[in-house]
Amino acid sequence: MIHILFYLNPDLEKTRRKSGGLAIIVRNNLLKYCTSIDSQCEYIQWLKIYKTVFRSNEDVIFGNVYVPPIDSPYFENDEFAMFSDEIINKARDNKHVPLIGDFNARVGNLDEFVILDECNF
Repeated sequence: MIHILFYLNPDLEKTRRKSGGLAIIVRNNLLKYCTSIDSQCEYIQWLKIYKTVFRSNEDVIFGNVYVPPIDSPYFENDEFAMFSDEIINKARDNKHVPLIGDFNARVGNLDEFVILDECNF
């Protein structure tokens, strides 16, 4: 059995269609090991998985991401700024913050990864 932990659907009046949104699906037997974390941003959902699952000293906070393409009518600069701030705050407060999903990133000739240096967290 599975359980949809939570689902975010964009404003239906704005999209005028029944699609879109984010969902995190969790097996029923794993529900006791995780919890959702509220987000102020509609581009990301947060899921905390308790440290006992990974036999770790720290919980893991997953971010499930969908960022609309920059030329989409659903992309909003203010929402993207809130998205960026929320990620920075989660990374500052938690040791493990993997992000998964669709960033609709366009990197051109740039690297598709971050090179760690002393300026990083």
